[in-house]
Amino acid sequence: RAHGIAGKSLERLNEHSTPEDLRRLLELCRSQDVPLITDCGTPGFCDPGADLVRLCREAGIAVQALPGPSSLMTLLSLSSRRLDEFVFRGFLPAENSAREKEWLRLRSEKRAIIVMDTPYRFEKMQTELELHFPERVCLIAMNLSQENERILEGKPAALKRIEKEKKARERNKDNDED
Repeated sequence: RAHGIAGKSLERLNEHSTPEDLRRLLELCRSQDVPLITDCGTPGFCDPGADLVRLCREAGIAVQALPGPSSLMTLLSLSSRRLDEFVFRGFLPAENSAREKEWLRLRSEKRAIIVMDTPYRFEKMQTELELHFPERVCLIAMNLSQENERILEGKPAALKRIEKEKKARERNKDNDED
């Protein structure tokens, strides 16, 4: 209302929203594009938006975020878990022994851990996540806001399986086109 947007339905999602309210919002997300906008801060980060993101992911509904000044905050708003605290590690060392030392240090961390890496080390990172954090749910985001944006969330072995299946489909598609 403050911005003069008219003719659109405005729904509320806040700390007082019930599970029924969330289910109703999920049904809206099934049938139309629904922007999640907050009155302050970043939607989904330390607020009930994470609950709606989780339900959408569980229902197979794509969730995207529009980046602001920080890709970190965009990533955090895509999580289906409420994050009250997190550790930002940034880029891990490229050299294998230093990298392994860092993974071992991070294993004792109970808070969410944000790690950045380059696309060409994606498979290596998947293997490392499976080795060091087999039971933790991971959120992997690549190429945010680009046509080939990818957002994966789940335990490392499941994510690795999804990627293998995706590559097999791409190979089959390429073979069919030949």
